Amino acid sequence: MSGKNPNISAVYGHIKSKKFLKTYFLYGDEAHSLKEASSALYAALKELAGSDMDCYEFSGEDNPLAEVKACASAFPFSGGVKAILYKDFEKVKDDKLLDEYLKANYDFTHLVIVNSGIIKSFEKGYLKELKNRDCVFEAAKPRGADLQEWIMQRVRQNNKTITKEGALLLLELCGDERFMIEMQLEKIFVFLGDKQNITPEVIMELSSVTKQYQLYELHAAVAKKNGEKILQIGFNMLERGESLIGMISSLNKFFMNLFRMGELLNARKNDFEIQRELGITPNTLANYKTARNNYGDAEIMRIASALLYADLKLKTVSPDELDIFTFLAGAIVGKVDRVFDQEFFS
Repeated sequence: MSGKNPNISAVYGHIKSKKFLKTYFLYGDEAHSLKEASSALYAALKELAGSDMDCYEFSGEDNPLAEVKACASAFPFSGGVKAILYKDFEKVKDDKLLDEYLKANYDFTHLVIVNSGIIKSFEKGYLKELKNRDCVFEAAKPRGADLQEWIMQRVRQNNKTITKEGALLLLELCGDERFMIEMQLEKIFVFLGDKQNITPEVIMELSSVTKQYQLYELHAAVAKKNGEKILQIGFNMLERGESLIGMISSLNKFFMNLFRMGELLNARKNDFEIQRELGITPNTLANYKTARNNYGDAEIMRIASALLYADLKLKTVSPDELDIFTFLAGAIVGKVDRVFDQEFFS
């Protein structure tokens, strides 16, 4: 019973072969993949049903499972099959009825259940039965090397080419939100036209056109310990609606990688080994080298504490975001001595 569930991309194979399961349980924390796959699967099942009268959409927020079960158990109007999409299953209160539904095994109904969020165990009840039937598919957020590989695969699907370094650069500029990466790739595809190669220069050029200030540029200013530039970039990002929580997360990753880089340098690792260990590009490594000259280990840990403190403040008392970023900029350049100053956000 243990083991990883199949990736949600497997359902596209079912669509292509037109060989469908009676029940699909799609879940995970990657909302974009979850929505795309469930929509594509339901569209294919609607085509199989052949009549709109036998196609239904329900929501766990508005429709209890008992209502869905009653619909699924009724014979199709067309005499063929039914297609049912049941979204927001995580909000269902009478989910235990799914045990009864699975035991009934209605041959004429195809049910697609969509559960937003991570499920840690499939060892009990209907979850165990779903897993035993091989109808569970996970939309997990690709991270690190998986996300890098996804970018390269997406590029190949559009008859373009990109190096691993180029994919990493795109990750650094866009962050790990797949929807944002997808949008940036679409802009790149349009920009290239008939050209095939996505170079770092193309990525940087389009990034500078679409966003005046990027996390990449913020990291460069942080590496140089340029307080004025840090504030300028940070304020512009916030004014454009960038997430301060995301900025804090990115800065935390930057400084944790910087601390790790010190350990790698002490272990006499070369540039290539450091890039591989940290998952960064040569351009980013240059930033990190600059930063290592400006920040000692004790200072890095002090800044990490400031980032944690700011993150907690942001999530608990909702202070002004510009005030928080001003505090962080001061902590980064060493002008805030007391990280846990209770008066700062009052």
